[in-house]
Amino acid sequence: MINRNKKSITLDVRNPRGLEVLLRLVERADVFVENTRPGNLGKIGLGYEDLVKINPRIVYCSITGFGQDGPFRDIPAHDINFLALSGILGLIGEKGARRPSRTSRSPGPGLAG
Repeated sequence: MINRNKKSITLDVRNPRGLEVLLRLVERADVFVENTRPGNLGKIGLGYEDLVKINPRIVYCSITGFGQDGPFRDIPAHDINFLALSGILGLIGEKGARRPSRTSRSPGPGLAG
């Protein structure tokens, strides 16, 4: 439901053919969004400096769990990490319960709409 009207492909950018396809897409793209640890894509030629040479108009959006600098910048992060660090995981469920609790129900096939 959140990906309505979007088209997607999967590319292995460590494979020369996958990298070639991505770079051709960058030539026409308005925005490039990446979600890796800081500097990872620059190591394989996909950093901002690399892509702006191909498309000077590109908007390069880098989303990281803990920001571009600071003590946690190289730590991978996901929703569960933030829930734990914020203390939310300690507040959900029944006190002393042996079974884990979930904060919400994830939409899946047949659950949306």
